[in-house]
Amino acid sequence: MSGFTEPARALQEFEADPQRYDAVVTDVLMPGLSGFDVARRMLGIRPGLPIVVTSGHIGPEEYATLAEIGVQDFVLKPTVIEELQATLKRVLSPRPR
Repeated sequence: MSGFTEPARALQEFEADPQRYDAVVTDVLMPGLSGFDVARRMLGIRPGLPIVVTSGHIGPEEYATLAEIGVQDFVLKPTVIEELQATLKRVLSPRPR
């Protein structure tokens, strides 16, 4: 598990070894890059990567953007650990073909 407080650093580490990560959790509002930007760039490198976005508020336009980008799930803050755990379990579960 890795954690980063700066999205640019997270992207740098991801770009160095994209297969190292099973899933990504990112916030919508961060310094420098939004969670939307992070998700777009990561999915551009590794399509299908499970990405979960979190935010304290999200409207219909943001939901549409998440779907357009290919983000797998969204968790509204404040997040309880059990909710995040269940979301990660869901996005990491094998999908029927």
